[in-house]
Amino acid sequence: MDNNENYYEPTKLSAGITPDNTAQRDVKAVNIVFLIMVVLPQIIAFFGLSKLIRGSYTMLLLVSQAVYILPVLVWLIFFKRSAEPCRFKKIRISNILLCLVIYICIFPLLGLLNSISMLYSSNEISGVIGGLSEQIPYPLALVVVAILPAFCEELTYRGVFLSTYRKVNPLWAVILSGGLFGILHGNLNQITYAIVLGIVFALIVEATDSVFSSMIVHCMINAFSTTLVYLLPKLINSLKETFEEAQAAGDTRTMDMVREIMGSENNTMDSIMAQASGGLSTQAILGTVMVYLLPAGVGCFLAFMLLRFIARRNGRWEHLCGIFKNREKKGKVFTLALIAALVLLIGLIVLNELETRGIIQLG
Repeated sequence: MDNNENYYEPTKLSAGITPDNTAQRDVKAVNIVFLIMVVLPQIIAFFGLSKLIRGSYTMLLLVSQAVYILPVLVWLIFFKRSAEPCRFKKIRISNILLCLVIYICIFPLLGLLNSISMLYSSNEISGVIGGLSEQIPYPLALVVVAILPAFCEELTYRGVFLSTYRKVNPLWAVILSGGLFGILHGNLNQITYAIVLGIVFALIVEATDSVFSSMIVHCMINAFSTTLVYLLPKLINSLKETFEEAQAAGDTRTMDMVREIMGSENNTMDSIMAQASGGLSTQAILGTVMVYLLPAGVGCFLAFMLLRFIARRNGRWEHLCGIFKNREKKGKVFTLALIAALVLLIGLIVLNELETRGIIQLG
């Protein structure tokens, strides 16, 4: 498939099936796959199987990724779908590095969105990752938190979903590959910035014509976050030792510096995560939002310039622009299965938020 490829290239058409209605049939199929991905965890919970894995971070993470990948593999294998449209193509190391710089550029935007989301949601993820380093060895954590999710989620969203939706509507393909990725995280706090990150992943796949670009960037992001979780306790302990040594030597300047860094010399990893989970005051959040505004604007501009540079050096800038200019629709992306999945997901997210706030109690 060259740089000016059509959005759908049928490999085999049976009698009476045109490219457009074949594409629509595939869209309906992947929407059913997404509905299964939404329903499967509820079936696991209904039969009480979630209780067996709740105490194990490793099993919890493995099962969550199985929910992603198993329906997709079934679709690829049993429905005779080729993995070729997922774009497993070679990518230059320089392109990977540039894609990583794009993520660094949009980091202030993600921080801004995360801060805004804290005005109407609870920060659940900090409470989850707080005990990660205590239960899983670091090498295993890299596999189950960084490598495996990057492969499973990118194959699903920027591989199967993006390549299928783009057959009928390229713009909605980009939006949905990010939107479904974000909303399936299941809580209001993560959804806000995960949607944006998913859309950026879709754009860099379109710019590089390789799903490996988003897989590697996704993996590096997760690996950095995981490494930080394991390094923070060591850093806190080191600062505490520095404080105790300074206290014994009567070095008030060093003691004040440690207090400024840690907030309190008595802080621990658990207390820091608990504070993050408990939320900040509205005034503090608005202050953080204001701090992020300018860096977010500058970062978005730089990210756009980098994306354009990557697309041009790969001969895909016109293709990328065409996604936003081309209004031709070859079918519908919103089928009954997708609408049902979204309604169910939104209901579950609302219930989860109400339970987190203590407004209701689910068994």
